[in-house]
Amino acid sequence: MIKQYVVVLDGTPQNLLTAAAGASVPSVAGATVDLACRAIWLSPRGTNNNPIYLGDSALLSNTNYGIRLEAGDINNLPPAPFTAGEFNAGPLKLSDFWVLGTATEILHVLMVPF
Repeated sequence: MIKQYVVVLDGTPQNLLTAAAGASVPSVAGATVDLACRAIWLSPRGTNNNPIYLGDSALLSNTNYGIRLEAGDINNLPPAPFTAGEFNAGPLKLSDFWVLGTATEILHVLMVPF
């Protein structure tokens, strides 16, 4: 089983599980359980104008981060997704990630739970 979320960023550091809980896509209405994942893919929407930052705490900022996901290109094509996994043991959860992006910009999440 896979799960997907479309997360609208709010301009402040957000725990990814909390952000996904408020997400809505046609097949999934928010995260209800912090599932252990075999793999997680994070992809900014191609129409985003600014980067999205990933980190491990609420101290996340545009100068204190682990990974930076670039904005889409001139043709609104997103960069390659960031992939966490694929794990046989020691899985990650959405709650392990914090995200920071410009208010109203979008982060797409695809995950494969164990």
